[in-house]
Amino acid sequence: MENSKIEQVEVERFKSLFLRGIAFIFWFPGIILMELPLNKLLMTIVAVISSVFGILFIYAAIKVFRVFRKIKGDQVLQQALMNEMYLSFDYKALVAGFYSTLFCVILLFLLSTFVDMPVRVVCLTIIYVSVVVTELRKFFLYRQ
Repeated sequence: MENSKIEQVEVERFKSLFLRGIAFIFWFPGIILMELPLNKLLMTIVAVISSVFGILFIYAAIKVFRVFRKIKGDQVLQQALMNEMYLSFDYKALVAGFYSTLFCVILLFLLSTFVDMPVRVVCLTIIYVSVVVTELRKFFLYRQ
């Protein structure tokens, strides 16, 4: 009985983390594109798509919060799903995000020599790359 509950919560955590990652991947480029001078029709389309995925991201973030609160509230689930293996997965994902951020900063610095880019676009791009790489790395590690 306990094993099925553990597996059920693990699947729920995986699906909610996956949904949060996918929603962020499609929501945040809309924020970046809003900083660029585009025509009104394209801006409207980007705003609608970004808003839909922004709402989906908020829903997924609340779902992830509830799953982790459920795990922390139950001693058996905490021992099974918050053990050293999952903590190492989280640390590995954070390290991948850190190095991708460094690489992105170097790449954008080199690119800024040739192209004049707005500062907000550069900052938002760095945030996007670091979060996406961290979420994807965590997704692939949890999937194993």
